[in-house]
Amino acid sequence: MYLFLKRIFLFLCFITSINVYCQSQTLTFNYTGDTQTWDIPSCVNSINVTLAGASGGGSSSGAGAVLNGIINVTPGQTLFINVGGQGSLNSGGFNGGGNSISANNNGNGSYGGGGASDIRTSNSLNDRLIVAAGGGGTGGGDTDAVGGWGGCDFGNGGFSPFGQGGGGASLNNGG
Repeated sequence: MYLFLKRIFLFLCFITSINVYCQSQTLTFNYTGDTQTWDIPSCVNSINVTLAGASGGGSSSGAGAVLNGIINVTPGQTLFINVGGQGSLNSGGFNGGGNSISANNNGNGSYGGGGASDIRTSNSLNDRLIVAAGGGGTGGGDTDAVGGWGGCDFGNGGFSPFGQGGGGASLNNGG
């Protein structure tokens, strides 16, 4: 049940802030593995957003960060939306999830980190308005290491009885 709940949060939700002549609208952007775009409607000047970074791969992965905020926008402006993908065995998720390091065989392999979810004014990383970091993937070896949780200034490091699991992404660095 826990893994299913983490997958539900791989979306962005916009609630438009509308003046008296416009109606409220809710949009949900689901994971597609590619950048999506959205043109701001004619009477919208700000949007209320909820972003969730993707969880890392594996059964002991860390969850992605969840952020809420209000973004000022301009009617007709195009936003570029990236919904992070969950990490998998030996590879990171879409939109910056860190790749894992292979162990001596796939039975002992580790999982990649989850990708970040973000909103941008162009396709450039320099034009990000808001970013929710992805979580760390499950570590490999004889005993799986727990991946770190993504978020805020430092994220959260993973743990294991035989070393350390993957670190969660932080404000400035990937996990």
